[in-house]
Amino acid sequence: MRHAEPHNPNNVMYGNLPGFLLNNIGINQAEEAGQFMNQYNLDLIVTSDFERTIQTGEIVAKNNPGHPQVKQDHRLREIGTDEWQGKITISEWENNRMDYWQKQCEAKLNVEYPRDAQVRVAEAFNEYIQKYPDKNILFISHGDPLSFLIELLMDEELSPNPKASSGKIEKANIWEVTMQPKITIKKIFKPSI
Repeated sequence: MRHAEPHNPNNVMYGNLPGFLLNNIGINQAEEAGQFMNQYNLDLIVTSDFERTIQTGEIVAKNNPGHPQVKQDHRLREIGTDEWQGKITISEWENNRMDYWQKQCEAKLNVEYPRDAQVRVAEAFNEYIQKYPDKNILFISHGDPLSFLIELLMDEELSPNPKASSGKIEKANIWEVTMQPKITIKKIFKPSI
């Protein structure tokens, strides 16, 4: 799951900046996602260590019949984009994404190399599914890390725009990953807001 909508009145590209709590829309998205997830007895929710993912996880967990523990894992953080976060708008980020992507791949700036972000997210994912093989686990992270994980699982080329059947990684959307007998991924929830 991608975290719900954060409060961002200046529309800045926030990346890994702290302090971006959910806004009212985000709270409603997380509550709607939580209601949807009530059909699953979740055993564990693993979030990144940022407020917006933790809040999303706590809202989803609060009424879940499985009474899942919410655990934080820094490996689920957004890709490191220190060069741009807080300095450009989200619109500028989206309009120039391919140029920024090229700079990220060249690893010449103060940004995290995309393959490194993919590896750390995959390590976290694999650790939890191996430790809890028969459990329902909800991972809550950010757009790029989720794209990278889906691309890895689907054996697709690493890119900023997922080509998998999962489609765009939008806020508060949930994908189901089934590991046996073969890996399948499908989007199962999109909030109405």
